[in-house]
Amino acid sequence: MPMSERKFIKTQKKNWIISATGNDRTPCWEFKANQEKSKVLNGTLKDEILGYILNKLGNRYTLCATFEIQVNTNDIEITAQDGAWDDWTPSKEKETKIRVFFKQVLEPKLKEYLSKVELIYEKPSNS
Repeated sequence: MPMSERKFIKTQKKNWIISATGNDRTPCWEFKANQEKSKVLNGTLKDEILGYILNKLGNRYTLCATFEIQVNTNDIEITAQDGAWDDWTPSKEKETKIRVFFKQVLEPKLKEYLSKVELIYEKPSNS
């Protein structure tokens, strides 16, 4: 998808900033939270055209979209827990438990992508 066929090269929508990156073969759109308004990406982008695919070659096309995030322990707040610590647990111990939880549980799950949609189209054969 040539850059000239992409929409949202650099724009702001509600609580996020959209930038088109990547190259003609692997286009990418980055959605980032608008730090002035929100620290959390929130909202929807419905029925928007991100671009046009040109020069489709072959009988099989694959379009893959992933939603990826980059987080660290500073980005995570645990709002509820059951028995991992109580009001008398020293703060260093609590922080260590949160870091371990992040490294062993969350980080492996979020490493590749948060969600993925794949569309595969095969042109019917003329038989």
